[in-house]
Amino acid sequence: MRLVFLCGCMEPGRDGVGDYTRRLAGEIIKQGHDAAIVALHDHFIAEEIAGRQQSEEIELPVFRIPASTRSAEKFRLAKEWIAGFNPDWLSLQYVPFSFHYKGLPFGLNKQVAKLRKGAFLHVMFHELWVGEGESFRRNIQAALQKMIFRQMKSTLRPEVIHTHLPDFYARLRNLNFEPLPLPLFSNVHVQDQEEGIKADKVFRVGVFSQIGTDGSIINFLRDLHKVVSEKQMFLEVLVIGDNDRLKRFGAFLEGVDGFEKTVKYTGFLKNSAVSTAIQSCSIGLTSLPRHALGKSGSVAAFLAHGIPVAAPFTGVSDNGDPFFSRKLCQSIIINPDILSINRAIAAALIDKNEIEPSRIAERFLKDLSCPLAH
Repeated sequence: MRLVFLCGCMEPGRDGVGDYTRRLAGEIIKQGHDAAIVALHDHFIAEEIAGRQQSEEIELPVFRIPASTRSAEKFRLAKEWIAGFNPDWLSLQYVPFSFHYKGLPFGLNKQVAKLRKGAFLHVMFHELWVGEGESFRRNIQAALQKMIFRQMKSTLRPEVIHTHLPDFYARLRNLNFEPLPLPLFSNVHVQDQEEGIKADKVFRVGVFSQIGTDGSIINFLRDLHKVVSEKQMFLEVLVIGDNDRLKRFGAFLEGVDGFEKTVKYTGFLKNSAVSTAIQSCSIGLTSLPRHALGKSGSVAAFLAHGIPVAAPFTGVSDNGDPFFSRKLCQSIIINPDILSINRAIAAALIDKNEIEPSRIAERFLKDLSCPLAH
């Protein structure tokens, strides 16, 4: 099977969907197929680049087109490059904001239809439309994004559709799409570590990628602090990475009474060091709404390392389970009590293979090989 993935950006380490696509393509090549990637709206380059990128030990062809390129020229270049690869499948990795700065990529459907040229089409919905009810402007944006979705169904008629979240699955079904579940794997490669990486008497809470300062997060940490102290352990909050949101969270927590000396920072880390930092943690912590955990790369990174994740924030509307797998749901901590934490730790260690990249790639390929798709 020959596949070309279509996404927005392919700057390594700067775009979550791009990193996901690179790793999935690499796993597909490992399993004996051919794969390549076209970035249609890349903000990190000034002119098109036809080259190769690395996913672990696998090199794969990547064609990057600047976001500044005129639409007609952009798709002319993409069509020419894709024709040279001659794929059996195109896979559109869809996030509205990956292809338009306002999340309104009108014209994308018709242009992708022209790129197919006899190939089957797969769509992965990483994101849907923005939340409604927040403001009149937001409602208009959501309505326009839904319009693009409906046009996608009639214009593109994809043979196979995937999504990561049960909530997205239900919303797509309401628009008469027929999606299939495909769990998200981690973009952080798990590094083998020696025993004893966790410090004695330290209960380390890892924070990775993005985190907010919602009251539920602070209340969870306060309650956890009490529980850990009763066990005669020291609570440490490890901020993994180096972005502005992480820094703001760390500075905020240092200003909370009782947490002045609990925050530690790793600064920027390469993949292997991120893996080591994650494995040194007792649990992870996220401020994402619970129903949205299944689309979070940072949550997937903890779970892939066998580390459970605390998710005390439910959000405005908590629409069901965060994962298609009931097993993975058991790796999520809601209440900061020792019994709940120990159960989640045990579940996470057992269930980390649920989102192993090779397993996800196998499932992806099986769905594309289904006779119904042909």
